[in-house]
Amino acid sequence: MSNVSDLVIVPDTSVIADGRITAMIGMRCYHGAILLVHEAVVAEDDENDFRG
Repeated sequence: MSNVSDLVIVPDTSVIADGRITAMIGMRCYHGAILLVHEAVVAEDDENDFRG
């Protein structure tokens, strides 16, 4: 297995919305990894917040 510092995580909207990625980061499972959140995921999350 490669070193976690070589890991790049690109989560989709569902993983962010349901808190799975937050929980994994909180447990430091991905400490040292790069987290990339695509602009489309952020826009979709903003749209969901706007709709309530």
